[in-house]
Amino acid sequence: MKKIILKLFIFAAILIVFDCGYGVVCQYLVNHPKGGGLKLNQYICDSTTADMLIFGSSKAQNQYDPEILEDTLGMSVFNCGYHGMGVIFHYGRWKIISQRYIPKVVVFEVLPIVDMMVRDDNSIFINPLRPYYGKVDGIDSIFWKVDPTERYKMLSKTYQFHSILEYLSCYRMSDWHQNGYSKQGNAKLNPKTVSYASFEYTVDSLKLYYMQRFISEVSSQCQLVMAISPMYSFHEDHGGLTQVKALCQQYHVPVLDHFCDSDYVDNPDLYIDMAHLNRDGSVKWSKQIASELKTVLHKTK
Repeated sequence: MKKIILKLFIFAAILIVFDCGYGVVCQYLVNHPKGGGLKLNQYICDSTTADMLIFGSSKAQNQYDPEILEDTLGMSVFNCGYHGMGVIFHYGRWKIISQRYIPKVVVFEVLPIVDMMVRDDNSIFINPLRPYYGKVDGIDSIFWKVDPTERYKMLSKTYQFHSILEYLSCYRMSDWHQNGYSKQGNAKLNPKTVSYASFEYTVDSLKLYYMQRFISEVSSQCQLVMAISPMYSFHEDHGGLTQVKALCQQYHVPVLDHFCDSDYVDNPDLYIDMAHLNRDGSVKWSKQIASELKTVLHKTK
């Protein structure tokens, strides 16, 4: 019996040592990326001091050209958009950035399907935040609210840093988006592929909770502007946006709403797919939004 207990103890000790060692190696890889998404994320969280930050999903990352915005606004701009990531993630990213500095302006690009609607497991929005768990105030509670069992699962470094292949890849890469902007090509949408004429929605209460947290906290510290860029096939407002606009009204946050803008809707030459503008569309949008932001910021001075 004593031998069995001793073997179990040794086995447990080996597992603990392996888990801790694994965590040390992964943390090193996360802290020393040479390129890719990890390098971009590291720069956003640890280095950028831009006057204006752009938040949002791929619509933000692909459609807001910092160079165009800088030329019009006369301030430095960094694109913090992240493909597929909604407000749950961006609230966490804000907590990380704001512990270091507060920008003058934050623009949040709202995409209902990722920011407001019930869609996929919300755990996908906390995965990129895992390296900051236990290190930044306000991050841990996001994990616990998304999934209460994360409080226990995150005790394991093997679980926390389960994306080791991505860490290794970014450790070896050299390329990354220097201003956060993912420049698009000029492929054009085939209208026959669009089939979202009647798009059902159900508002996700957790996303709504973090949308309110994001709007209230950011707007209390700097100028927040919510932007809603156009979609190819939508001619009426989306129900998921109604509550976003109500929150903006409550916290006196300007909204630049172009969801159904006739200059973009049903114009396949400006889109790659039904949600994302191509390069021509992105240039047009960046110029337009820069001009509108200039007016908004002038009014708020």
